[in-house]
Amino acid sequence: MIMQWDRGSRYFFIGLVLMTCLVIISTGMMTMKQAESMKAVLLSHDSAVASALMEAGVSSEIIAKALTSTVVSDDGSHLLRQMGQLESMSYTNADDLSILIAAGITRRMPGTILWGMVMLGGGYFFIERRERLFKSVTHQLQSFMEGNYHSCLPSLDEGGLYKMFAAIDELASTLSAKNDAEREAKQFLKAMLSDISHQLKTPLTALSMYNEIILDEPENVTAVTSFSKKIDHTLTHMSQLIQALLKITRLDAGSVHFEQSVYTVRELAEQAVDPLMLRAEKEEKRIILDIAPDITLYCDLMWTREAIANIVKNALDYSERGMTVTLTCEKTATAVRLMITDNGPGIAPESIYHVFKRFYRQPKAKETQGVGLGLSLSKAITEGQGGVLTVQSTLGEGSTFSMTFLTEM
Repeated sequence: MIMQWDRGSRYFFIGLVLMTCLVIISTGMMTMKQAESMKAVLLSHDSAVASALMEAGVSSEIIAKALTSTVVSDDGSHLLRQMGQLESMSYTNADDLSILIAAGITRRMPGTILWGMVMLGGGYFFIERRERLFKSVTHQLQSFMEGNYHSCLPSLDEGGLYKMFAAIDELASTLSAKNDAEREAKQFLKAMLSDISHQLKTPLTALSMYNEIILDEPENVTAVTSFSKKIDHTLTHMSQLIQALLKITRLDAGSVHFEQSVYTVRELAEQAVDPLMLRAEKEEKRIILDIAPDITLYCDLMWTREAIANIVKNALDYSERGMTVTLTCEKTATAVRLMITDNGPGIAPESIYHVFKRFYRQPKAKETQGVGLGLSLSKAITEGQGGVLTVQSTLGEGSTFSMTFLTEM
């Protein structure tokens, strides 16, 4: 088991073992040294006692017997108490050194060995637990590398290690979000390419057919003129489609930098509808601006103007003669709302949730020159500036598109 640990853990445990052995050896050596010191003290004491008794004329046999005796009598204990000595004191013959050493080792070594075992056991448990944690983390990291981000690393405890685990989890969450975004981007690109292919296929087929007719009848001026106009109309349609696709792709990619400033809403609306006034007049339709001149909006002039124009153009595309498109605006303490209302045929309930989708056309709508990207482009422009574009419609009565922007604090 120990050989499966990493090098640092093995070195730590070996150091702990060596330190424990050193403490045990040091304790034994200290015990022996203390016994030697006690021997010297006892020898000095016995020498002093023997010297005093010999000076008092006591025979050497009696002195030797006294120094080697191990029997304690009541008279002897009483004498020591009278001399002020503690009854618990005992004088051991210097020859009992082995007993002293054994007694010292018996008292100290078990505690020292127990302490060493506790230290080694605690160290082993700590390292083994840490090794299991590292194995679990390694397994989880391998799971992250395989793209599985559903589980998390341990992060309930405090300390630098668990802070690192939390940082790894955050990194995994970021990678997961990035992978999801890339997956969505690929799906979007796939759908976009499919839509572009579908949208371009029809006009390209028409162009090819018109060109063949012209080539087959070069002397027929009427046919050449008629189909040349159709080619021009088809090319205009394709140009609008490509331009709209480029714009909406830039918005999706986040490469559009909105140069926002303060403009009056009436100024924005006038610039947006001005190119459409002639068309509305030819189609016997009206565009009315009912906007106070003092209402301002913080926005990008070019992009916001295009968003408004797309909504007005959509209203003109799906309306009959005599229809009116009215632009109004209201301002509150927190928002500015521009409303574009028409009295046209309205939007069917089953279509109202799809009108902002790309290339979506109402099933019963008449043929128009639109490419089906105007409303989705307007929505992207509005939301790109922090606004909201919504629609309310009643079939047979008309529709109202509302562009709402928060006021600049």
